[in-house]
Amino acid sequence: MSYYLQFLANIGIGGAHPGGLPLTKAVLAAEPIKKSMHILDLGCGTGQTAAFIAKYYGCQVTALDIEKKMLEKAATRFAQDRLDIRIVESSAENLPFKERLFDYVLAESVLAFTEVSKALKQCFYVLKNGGQLIAIEMTKEKEDTLTDEEEQQIKSFYGVKEIMTEHEWYDKMKEAGFEKVQVLNVGDKYSKKGLEELSELKLSQSFDFHALRIWVEHQELMAKLRHRLTYRVYKVRKTDPCLKN
Repeated sequence: MSYYLQFLANIGIGGAHPGGLPLTKAVLAAEPIKKSMHILDLGCGTGQTAAFIAKYYGCQVTALDIEKKMLEKAATRFAQDRLDIRIVESSAENLPFKERLFDYVLAESVLAFTEVSKALKQCFYVLKNGGQLIAIEMTKEKEDTLTDEEEQQIKSFYGVKEIMTEHEWYDKMKEAGFEKVQVLNVGDKYSKKGLEELSELKLSQSFDFHALRIWVEHQELMAKLRHRLTYRVYKVRKTDPCLKN
């Protein structure tokens, strides 16, 4: 795990993805989510999004993360809110679920930190026919928008293996089996924001305040690359084979 991801786990951030919970709410508001549906919050962190979905939509929610410290905070949140949310400790590349279980998989700044091709195939596997993956992910504006030195710095700091353009994300999603790939228009309110927006800081007892230097470095990187390294909201569907021509 990169120093940056360790920092997020230690500081206990409720929402550290682009646009924060307001963007999540805006994206989900356009979806026909029903109480009977089952949603996977992939890389749930401290459970902010999972809790919102369970409370607002009343559907079945599973919250998954690879970081135990995050899940402990999520469990506390769910208990306080009296929410019946299943918690699973696992990676996005090895989902411990049966095939065609979920109506939606939601990944908020998660897939970029994984072996993307493998994680996408896992998402495809666990989605029902007609189910959808919504992913809010780091995206570089153009193929040559970053220097080799900048790319290496980003990979080292964030622990990502690939920094992809919109077109490259599209290709990865198609390769995973998804038939319909969309980039959602989230409007001016969110489109020019930085990569991350913090909320709900819940420090772990063992938190080392010297780790704040990690946050300073993150802010410096984001300021430097603000218009070259942004994000997109991707929405992809698993098409029912029976509906193909």
